[in-house]
Amino acid sequence: MPGVASAGKGVLRLLTPSKRVPESSQREAAFRLVQRFAKFGEESCGCKAVSSRVHMRRAAFHVAKDMDLTRFLKTGMSGNAAPLESIARMECPVTLPDKTMRNTRVPESAPFRILNASKALRAHLSLTETQACRGCNKRARCKLMKQPALDGVSADLGHLVRVLFGMSQYARAYLRYPQVYRFYFSTENLAAFETLLNALEVYLEQEREAPVYSELDIADDETASAALLRVAKKKLDFKQAQMEEKMLAMPNWIRQSLEPVPSRGMRRKQRELLKATGDEEQKNGATRPGRTRVETPEADEVWVEEGPV
Repeated sequence: MPGVASAGKGVLRLLTPSKRVPESSQREAAFRLVQRFAKFGEESCGCKAVSSRVHMRRAAFHVAKDMDLTRFLKTGMSGNAAPLESIARMECPVTLPDKTMRNTRVPESAPFRILNASKALRAHLSLTETQACRGCNKRARCKLMKQPALDGVSADLGHLVRVLFGMSQYARAYLRYPQVYRFYFSTENLAAFETLLNALEVYLEQEREAPVYSELDIADDETASAALLRVAKKKLDFKQAQMEEKMLAMPNWIRQSLEPVPSRGMRRKQRELLKATGDEEQKNGATRPGRTRVETPEADEVWVEEGPV
């Protein structure tokens, strides 16, 4: 029975420990990994400055954005999902340094995008987060440990490229501080990395319709300035929400459910603002998120306190 056989292979893969790269060969393996992705970035992503981390990120993230992952597995990988599963099962390829690692912190691009891309791939393959998080050496300092992928996010080919970029970026961190960032990629992970990049090069050459990053039109100064202001405002709003949540020690959904009431310590301006807000909600018939409208009882209704049954 093919279903039982595939399930048996999955269980066997979980029980079989991954073969680690010998310590004497880890530095060479990390260097090859960085070089291989740089070649992919130059030839397939159109990056003209492979030594620049920012240019590589922009080119790699753009090249496969919104492309169908299932189609790639069917045509580009001939239905072989084993390399993708190997990459998805490993811990997320990010450093996530904490306060104790200030002296060994390395520049890192889009760590949470890479982290969420790994979660999206695991969700696409119906893999649980526990399998990847329980053996992760960053679990003590990761805020998203065992949390599922973002709601409404379906994995595409761009998520796969983000994870491969993260592997290359993590290898750079290992080459700089090998005593801090452990080289945890197994021989199976490295073989999957090479297989996926080879398939991506051929697939992108045949299927890509959008121009590569270096061929995109450059916006004029006015348009670029407006776009940068929108992004900056969005980041500022997000940061302020985080600071408010930390200061009040309660998440945003709880704060939205709170309703201020007039009290003796309120100033006149605060009372007027509260009254105006209540009048506006009553006029529009709307309620704040998280609240339920309670209808006022009629005059002939009598409230009776229930006792023990």
